Amino acid sequence: MPEENSYNVVFEYTQEVEHPNCRYWRSYKNEEEFNEQYTPQIQEIQIAIAKDVSDERAIEICDERRDLSLSAKMSDMPNIPRMSAILEEMFR
Repeated sequence: MPEENSYNVVFEYTQEVEHPNCRYWRSYKNEEEFNEQYTPQIQEIQIAIAKDVSDERAIEICDERRDLSLSAKMSDMPNIPRMSAILEEMFR
């Protein structure tokens, strides 16, 4: 039976990429595997903002950024129907 990945890390892209501040998470077998794969080249474009968190917490952390991002975008668009903005964000 394959070993389950249980070391979850949440990443946030830096300003060096097309979609800065976008968050995602992935699982590793353990901290050692994460450290081996989190190379200086990767660190230039994504920051590990949470390590060894549960699946639920990783999802919460990713959703926090999405909520902040959507709120900021909506506050800058007073004349555009808010529902359209929400739907557009959902399908990106």
